Amino acid sequence: PKGSHGYAVYLGEKLVGIFEYYTVDKVMEIALALNPELVGKGLGKEFLLQGIEFGINQFKYEKEFIKLEVDEDNTSAIKTYLGAGFSEYKRKHKNIYMKKYLK
Repeated sequence: PKGSHGYAVYLGEKLVGIFEYYTVDKVMEIALALNPELVGKGLGKEFLLQGIEFGINQFKYEKEFIKLEVDEDNTSAIKTYLGAGFSEYKRKHKNIYMKKYLK
């Protein structure tokens, strides 16, 4: 999206995934994708949490929570987000909107 900051995450020469950070009404929203070769290997939660920590530090983010949205059919991502402390706060069409409190 316009105004987003995107990062590719590598381990050596291998692409692990991508992370995007953007701000809507001064609240950080994130978007991410894990390399499909790595999905289902138990890496998603750690990738997510390290990406959040990077974004907080990189952008000196001090608000109470962060947000993301996910397609309701992406059950593996939803499970990962819930396991990382996100909770659902809204549904619209096929999207689930989630937030994670940081403090």
